[in-house]
Parts: sequence; C-alpha cells; structure tokens
Amino acid sequence: MRRFATYLLAAGCCLVLTAIASAQVSRTPQADQPAPGQGFTFPSPLHAQADVRQSLRLTDDQLRRLGELDTRLQGMYRNDFTRAYGTRETDRGAALNQTWGRYRTDWSRGAGEIFNENQMNRYRQLEMQFRGTEALIDADARRRLNLTEDQISRFNELNTQYQRQYRDFLAPDAARQENYRDRWARFRSDYNDRIGGILTEEQRRTWGQMTGERFDFAPPTGGRGR
Repeated sequence: MRRFATYLLAAGCCLVLTAIASAQVSRTPQADQPAPGQGFTFPSPLHAQADVRQSLRLTDDQLRRLGELDTRLQGMYRNDFTRAYGTRETDRGAALNQTWGRYRTDWSRGAGEIFNENQMNRYRQLEMQFRGTEALIDADARRRLNLTEDQISRFNELNTQYQRQYRDFLAPDAARQENYRDRWARFRSDYNDRIGGILTEEQRRTWGQMTGERFDFAPPTGGRGR
C-alpha cells in the first residue's frame, strides 16, 4: 500500500509539472504570429462615408457591388496585413506600404468595373485628398511631383505628426467634445497649408490636378482608423 501511495504521489507531481510547463508554453507568443486579438482590422472605406456617396452619386447597386469587392479583397489581404504588422518596427512601415499598394491596385481594378469614368476619376481625387500627407510619400506621387529627397523626408515627418494628431479624433468620446467639427476643419486646413508650404509652385499646380476641387470631409465618428 505504501509503495502504491508513493507511486500515485510521483505520478501526480509529474502531471502538475507537465501542466505548468504546458501553460508556460501556451503563454509564450510565437515570433511570427500576432498576439491573440491583434489581427488587422480594415478601416471604413472612403465610399462608405455618406458625404462621399452623395458627391459621387452612387446607386444602391453600385454600393452593393463595392461592398462585395471590399469583402472579397479584405479576405484576400487580411493575413498579409497581419503579417506586415507583425514585422520588426524598423521594417513595418515599408511592409505596410507595399501591402497597401497591392491592395489599392486590386481595389481600383475592381472598382473600375463598378464606377463610371467620371466617378472613378473623382474618387481617385478624393482618396488623394483624404490621405493627404500619406499619399505624398507613395512612389507614384513622388514620381508625378518629382519630389526631392529633402521634400520626401519632410513629408515623412509631417505624416508622422498627422497620424499622431489624427488619432485624437478617433477616441470613442471625441465627437462629444466641444468644437469637435471646428477643430477637425482647422486640423485639415492646417495640414493642407503645410503641404503647400513644402511643395514648389509648379508642384502645387500638379498636386491640385491630382486632388481636384477641395472636398470638406466629415470628421470621423471615433473608434475607426484610416
């Protein structure tokens, strides 16, 4: 009996130690995987904004087809974005820019079969306006504007500042704060002026053609990113 009790005690210790080791392993995140609940969440598409829909005069059928396009491409790219966010911080920006570039190319190709020509042209202008400093550091904008290395560096710095301040408008209670819409309008206007201050006169004319007539975007309602 004593020998049997000793055996049970030893077996029980082994089970406890095995459980502890398993728990420790399960709490150690894999280096090449995002932590649970940290998967990429797509921001609301630009065409989902009511003022943009009205400006482009989108029909119900177009909105339905655009929604299907969003769902399909988000399913295709979700893992790519999650992996890009999981890269080292020094490499993350480049990885995300490359992924967004592929995503936008595929989205524009699909949207070209849904929008008419005028809608597609205006949508590209609105997207460029909305992205602002972020759009200016893309390879296509750099090429079309013939930006110098110094300008690219200044736009990178300006974009970092923009994104940091933009997050203030995404807080859940941001829309209830005093003068919310006025602060949003000043925020957008200030960065438009700062963009113009970095561009030359000829570049400003080209940027004006790329962005078209100015559009006053409604402020975000909080909780959703770009």
